[in-house]
Parts: sequence; C-alpha cells; structure tokens
Amino acid sequence: MTGIHHNPSCLLLLLLFFLTGCASGPRVMMPTPNVYVEPEQDVYADLAQPLKSTEVPLFYITDRVPEQDENGNLRYGYGRSNSLAFGTTVVDLGVDITWNELLEAAVRRNGLILWNSSCGM
Repeated sequence: MTGIHHNPSCLLLLLLFFLTGCASGPRVMMPTPNVYVEPEQDVYADLAQPLKSTEVPLFYITDRVPEQDENGNLRYGYGRSNSLAFGTTVVDLGVDITWNELLEAAVRRNGLILWNSSCGM
C-alpha cells in the first residue's frame, strides 16, 4: 500500500510546497516620520491659522442604527444596521480651551506627543 507516508517523492513535493510558501523577499517598511527623526523640529510652525483649532472635522461611515437624542439631533446607537450611513461631524478636542492651551497640554517625551487627559481626549 502506497500513501503519502510511504512515498518519499510525495513528501519531498509537499515539503517543497510548504517551504516556497514561507519564502518571501525583504520586508520594506515605510520611512520614519520626520517628527520622530528630528524631534526638536516644530511640526506645527507652518500650520495654516484656520487649522489651528481644537475642533477637527471628520468624515465617517457607520453601520450603526441611526437614532435621535432628546433634542431631535441625529446620533448612532449600539445596534447594527443593514445599511451604511456616511457624513461629516466635528470633534472638539478640548472644551473651553484654545489651540495654544491644547499644544501646551501635549507633553513631548523622546519625540512622542503624549496627550494629557485634560485635553478631553
């Protein structure tokens, strides 16, 4: 009786098949962002004035069930919908703080920006 266990050519072919699946070229990663290469560089220096805001406009796509809050405003609940909805919204990163206060709340350590919980994040 010949089977895979007793046929060396089948075992060799199977081994070759698995080894070629594991072979790959070198992994190419994206370059390190400049904020980490040169941490002393002020990445916000050239930011346009209209963008210096604690409010961030976002595009969204969701499959959550649309609901209305007590004021009749649209919100999305926890349930799943059979359809997708998309739109825009504005997220405020800090209530009653300015752009400069938001930047001051960011702590720079080893080139990383760590957000303070007082930013409302």
